[in-house]
Formats: sequence, structure tokens, C-alpha cells
Amino acid sequence: EGRRPPLDGRGPAPAWLASPTRAQASFCRADMGTSGKAPKYKALKIRLLFICSRNLWRSRTAEHIFKNHGEVDVRSAGTSAQARIRVQAAHLEWAELVLVMENKHKKYILDQFPHVARQREIWVLDIPDEYEFLDPELVEMLEKVVEEVLDFED
Repeated sequence: EGRRPPLDGRGPAPAWLASPTRAQASFCRADMGTSGKAPKYKALKIRLLFICSRNLWRSRTAEHIFKNHGEVDVRSAGTSAQARIRVQAAHLEWAELVLVMENKHKKYILDQFPHVARQREIWVLDIPDEYEFLDPELVEMLEKVVEEVLDFED
């Protein structure tokens, strides 16, 4: 549970893939504005929250590389008392999908915020704490795993 399912078509798809809030969904919302002209439509973006321990390297790198991606809104936080931004219930309430770096981060979230966390899809990315901020190997790994999780098409 919480681990990425195989992406080979076997087994059921995660519940969030069928959600109308999914980034690739064709649902739009109108932005009427005050001009009185025809509304502009904006595709809904999926809200991603990346979690690691101190929010210094892994989750912060993920936020940095996806912050200008057109299909997602992204934030990051950490579980440690020394985290740059410490995860709060409000972070989880904002997020539609929570991507944690290790199992211990998922456990922390479930223990500290059980009511909110159980209403969210939480995936463990299995990225160890051995990379620095914007490490090229970390960037490549995050891009690959998030592309697979969200099934982005270029």
C-alpha cells in the first residue's frame, strides 16, 4: 500500500487516476472576469505535495523542478522538527496527491494527521536521503517517477 503500482496495465488503477481533479482530465472551469466577454477556460491542475525529512534536498528539489509545469501546482515540506518548512495539516488538506520519499515519511503523516492523511493518496517514491539540492541524478529520478505516476505526455 502506498507504493507505486506497476505501470504495465496489470492490476487496478489508483483511485486518484479516475478523479475529475486529475491533471490530464478534460474538465475545465470558467474564469468569467469582469470584461463581459466569453469566459476563458483553464484546465484544472493537480495539487502535488512532496515530503522528505528536512525539506532541504529531495522534496525541495521536486518542488523546484515542477513549479513551472503546466499540469501541476506543487509544494513541499518536511517531517523533521528541523525542516525548512514543516508539514502541517493544511498542507495535506491542500494536496490532492502526496508523494513521500520514504516509508517513514508516510508513517509520520499517518500518525500525526490521521484524519486528513487517510483522505489523501500517498505514494512512496523510494528515493533515499543521499542527494543534495538539484543533484542531476535526483532531478532525473524525480522527473521519471513523477512522469510515470501522472502519466504525462509531452
